[in-house]
Amino acid sequence: MSRRKPRIRVPATEYATSSEVVPALVAGGMTTAEATAALSRTSARLRRNLRLTEGEGSILIDGESVKVVDVAGVLRLAPGVELDVAPKFLGDEHAAWREDLLAISNYTQRGHISSQHVRAQPGKTGDLSSVIGRAFVEEFWQHYRKPLRLYQHRRWRDYSLSGDLDLDAIHERSADGLPQTAVSLDRRNPFNALLARAAEVLIADVRDGAVRTQLHRLRRVLGPQARPQRVLPPVPARHQPWEGLIELSKRIVAGTDLLLHADRYEAPGFVLRTWEAWERMTYLALRLQLGFASVTAQQEHTWGWRGSDPIKVKPDVTMPQQSGPPRLVDAKYKTRVDRKKQNISQADLMEASAFMAACGGERIVLLYPRSAASGAPEPCGASRVFDVATVVPGQQVLGVEVEVRGFSRQNEHRRFSERLTAGVQAAFDLADPDVASELS
Repeated sequence: MSRRKPRIRVPATEYATSSEVVPALVAGGMTTAEATAALSRTSARLRRNLRLTEGEGSILIDGESVKVVDVAGVLRLAPGVELDVAPKFLGDEHAAWREDLLAISNYTQRGHISSQHVRAQPGKTGDLSSVIGRAFVEEFWQHYRKPLRLYQHRRWRDYSLSGDLDLDAIHERSADGLPQTAVSLDRRNPFNALLARAAEVLIADVRDGAVRTQLHRLRRVLGPQARPQRVLPPVPARHQPWEGLIELSKRIVAGTDLLLHADRYEAPGFVLRTWEAWERMTYLALRLQLGFASVTAQQEHTWGWRGSDPIKVKPDVTMPQQSGPPRLVDAKYKTRVDRKKQNISQADLMEASAFMAACGGERIVLLYPRSAASGAPEPCGASRVFDVATVVPGQQVLGVEVEVRGFSRQNEHRRFSERLTAGVQAAFDLADPDVASELS
């Protein structure tokens, strides 16, 4: 009897070139050509599911060198071979990167459950169930207008005729009425029974109150259901859009011990579009500390004119002031490294200049996540000015990097918000920002 091959897990960090991925796939039984093809298929699937452009890529392959860009998470590349991609601001050497990534996904609501299934361990946060629960709810309501109903043959007794008389049983007397049969599209079927059971499992585990409320509502919509069958028939062709949710439900029901035994639970993979999550994180952190009225996301400002049509620009965050122009903050993800010195890229400088010109501002803060390669973790949310550029006389662009590691610790999102906000305000108030300095 042959022994089962051990599971292969390959760690990687976003934007860092790795030469271990292809050999790991070959060790899993593939040829080099098959491994390259599997990576290409995974990359295409990610671009399609996350709506990435061709230029954004996701998995770049150059011979046996592999680099993952713009996404992070857990991917199953082949049976028994999984790729763990840590975002660049966490790094795969950070012991709690998976917990931090799940906490960020839950905080920003930007996580995506992939159709592949991997062993995803939630660690101390226990929030994997909330991530899965939110994906489950969103998928259900997306297809709700085309309900999952099957033709069912029903038998019942009633004195009111609403079906066909069952002539074979008409001689049997019953106080319940006449025997009747009918074939109808019924919501009570094996597939909905599975969905209902999956919802019940998630309700017991999910910590997020809003997600749990949606799960209760979903469960009421499904109505009374029988116990789910051990083996389901194939999903009918007319209900193919439900196939992904049915598969996810199977995994949820099979792993009822989701939180207690995550090492044995084969959970859905999750991926995060990193720059999008970072943009959302910075906005939520500033809003939490300053309030809705003081922080506006993606507000349009007129930069110029094309004939009579205005040309609009939209910084990520606009903070109105009682007097004078608003303060502008823009979330950025990639910096330029020149002679081992971290700098704001030319493209970011040009965009920042346009933002200031549109608002009449004299200073703008660009927020970047601190790379894990920069050194040991600092307090989560700690900020530092790493670059200052004067684009025109009187207009300055300040590049500020922010520590993200440790985000999953209890109540750390509040401390992250406090430190980041203090750092942003200190950057605007610096009398001489030409020398990089610690802000918090």
